Amino acid sequence: MKMSNNILIHLPKKMASRAEFFIELEEYKNREEFYKDAIRRFIEFKEQTTDVWLMEFESLVGEIPKSRKTEKELANQMKKVRDELWRKKYAKKYEHATGIGQ
Repeated sequence: MKMSNNILIHLPKKMASRAEFFIELEEYKNREEFYKDAIRRFIEFKEQTTDVWLMEFESLVGEIPKSRKTEKELANQMKKVRDELWRKKYAKKYEHATGIGQ
């Protein structure tokens, strides 16, 4: 299965305007260069925060008592806990990088 390297994105006007500001400010050659850099930085950010988060999540999972729930029920419960932990610990801190709340 071959992954496509082409991505079509639509940004809200406010976000597109902010992107244009940085494209001009940082003197990127073109929009493509800017968006490649933005995506690279976002992926690096996610990798860094995910590593920290995963260590905390794994330690919490190890503390879960044995249950009679099915594997699917446990997976759904862990997803809810994971999402809530992420929101509490990282969402506000990284709001500017993720676009959450904007």
